[in-house]
Order: sequence, then C-alpha cells, then structure tokens
Amino acid sequence: MKMLNMLVVLLVMLSHTTYAQSVKRDTVFLLKEKRETGYHIIFIDKNPKSEFYKPISDFRFSDDEARTYANYLGYLTAQKLPRFTNRKFPRKWIVIYQYRRGFYAYYPSDFMSHYKVRLTDSTYIDYIGGEGPVANKIKSFNIVDSSTYRFRLTGGLAKDRRLTVHIIDAQRGIAVFEEDVTGWGKRYFLMIAADKVRGLPIIVNYCRDQKELEYNFKEPNYKKLLEMKLPKDSIK
Repeated sequence: MKMLNMLVVLLVMLSHTTYAQSVKRDTVFLLKEKRETGYHIIFIDKNPKSEFYKPISDFRFSDDEARTYANYLGYLTAQKLPRFTNRKFPRKWIVIYQYRRGFYAYYPSDFMSHYKVRLTDSTYIDYIGGEGPVANKIKSFNIVDSSTYRFRLTGGLAKDRRLTVHIIDAQRGIAVFEEDVTGWGKRYFLMIAADKVRGLPIIVNYCRDQKELEYNFKEPNYKKLLEMKLPKDSIK
C-alpha cells in the first residue's frame, strides 16, 4: 500500500517517542513505537477516501464463511423464515467507538475483533470474529417510533434475543444497539449505517509485520448517549 509505505518512511524521520500523541501534517498519532520487527502505529485518518474504510465495510463471505453461514442457515430453515420487507431500516451496520467526545470508525490490528451486522430479506446476520457470519431468524420487527426499532431474534448462538435499535444521530446514521439475551443480560454496541461510515474519521491500528493489541477504548456512557435520541428524526 503506497500510503502505508509513505507513513513508515515518515515515522523513520520522526522521534521514537513511545505512547505519545502528536500531530504531523494533520495526522494525529495515538501511539508510535519501533520494534525489531518494525513500526507499530495507531493514528487518526480524517480522509473520507482513505483505503482503511474498505476492509471494515466488506460484507462479502470468504469460502469458509459461506460454509459457516450455510450451516447456521440450515438450522433455521427447518423452520419457516418470515420475510423482512422493511426498506427504511438500513441493512448494513458497522461497529464504531467513542474517543474523547467524538465518534470514530476503527481499523483493527486483528479483524477477529471486528463486528458487523447485515440484514437480508430473511435473516439477521452477525459477523463475529472467530465464529464467522451467524444467521438469526427475525421472529418479529416493530417500529416503536421514528428513532426506535425492535427485533426479536433466535439463532444458533442465542435462542431468545431481544434487540432495540436506538437512532441517536439520524444525519450521521449512528445508533445504539441494545441487546437483552436470556441468560446473558444486557449489552450495548455503538453502530453506524455502513453507507455513512466514511462520514466519521477512522482510528487505524497498523503494524505491517505482526498483530498487535487493540486500542483500549473507554466504555461510552450509554445512558447519556440515549438521551440524544430525537423521536421526530429518522435515518434518511
């Protein structure tokens, strides 16, 4: 990658300060470290045309993932799958994070940690690192208001899963996914509609030679985020 090679050359010219934050030619570095195996850098890329958005937005199946999905789908098709016909609700979502007070996409060192969601006409698919794409049956879908959507799901990983999608920023396509799974309790995810992800800056965790620990984002205050909801708004 030409851009990555240029970054490595640039870093050679910079000081070797570890875990420092600096700005060089409009690039904000959250981490820079040089090892015997090469450089490890974490930086903020604000270019909406950056090449780093493409891998995190790729919903295609590899051959292995296609087989995994088929196995889960085979389990579900023993039952009748209802049709999901709503066209207003975005079909593809990507996990995002909060850094300081802003929202950011994230390019991980290891894509095993990357989470995405896609809806087809019959299934709700979790892209889970290590598990592959997991098909879920959409038992029900309800529009509570223009910024709140509810799903009832069942699948190979969870038999009874209640999901509420709270749209907190309609213009940028940002939502809080609130899950309540029997036996697991509640958990939350910050997500963005995939076709709007380039509207956010992306934090890139890059090391050419080896996998690194992922950036440790602080857990958002979801209660405060949910207060951002405006029922009169909806994703356009």
